[in-house]
Amino acid sequence: MTDAILLVGHGTRNPQGTAQFLRLSELLRASVAPLPLEVGFIELQEPTIETALVNLSQRGLRQILLSPALLFAAGHAKQDIPAAVERAKSVQPDLQVTMAEPLGCHKALIELAALRFLGSLSPIHRAEDRGEGPASQQDPAPSPIQPVDPAKTALVLIGRGSSDPAAIEHCREFAALLGEKVGAAGVYTGFIAVAKPSLPEVLEQAAAAGFERIVVQPHLLFSGEMLETTTAAVSHARQTHPRVEWRQAGILGSDLLATNGLAAQHLIQALLERLEIDDR
Repeated sequence: MTDAILLVGHGTRNPQGTAQFLRLSELLRASVAPLPLEVGFIELQEPTIETALVNLSQRGLRQILLSPALLFAAGHAKQDIPAAVERAKSVQPDLQVTMAEPLGCHKALIELAALRFLGSLSPIHRAEDRGEGPASQQDPAPSPIQPVDPAKTALVLIGRGSSDPAAIEHCREFAALLGEKVGAAGVYTGFIAVAKPSLPEVLEQAAAAGFERIVVQPHLLFSGEMLETTTAAVSHARQTHPRVEWRQAGILGSDLLATNGLAAQHLIQALLERLEIDDR
């Protein structure tokens, strides 16, 4: 029997990304009540996973279901989180921790990513919609989404990158599923770190293919340095290839802080199903 849930985030120095993650934790806490839910971070922020698990155990909550708010099973899910769990068990040997699967190619994430892709085609696509920060109070409401012309539009999905081949393959699989759902004529996958092609390389590849419109979609849950890097690369691509209509789609959790945003329903559905808990 599960005593509590630990939602694990990567951790970031970006205040917007932190607020988005904590908002997600609030929504998940409401969905799993009366089960207690706490949060822990892999790096950069407190409490660490180890600290959070020890604190739960000291409260008499020893059967823990760990929910990683991660997109794919790479080094963090396969190495860092298990290592943190073992450290916690060395302090509290009676801890029993079961880890759910990362979000991966869950259907709710595909649907949410498709909505982000389509939203990027609105004539008015604000920084707030992309997850880059609050929009000006003078920004008008987004205009209706324009139809996609599959023959002229390419999708470039940008992942964090990893040295884990399985994680890279899963990212490519996600890109293929998303491209099929939105009807993109070309589908490319690039990475910000470690894996190839790199972010600049994949943008050059897509531009050279002759598409009139390229939607660059950072496959990220929350705001942070990776999003800033992608935004800078897209800005450079606009200057280098002005004939292309460059669009940048929003990150998955871009509207978590908004009322009735798209992210809440889809991300909570995916997390609950990975936890194998019905929404209450």
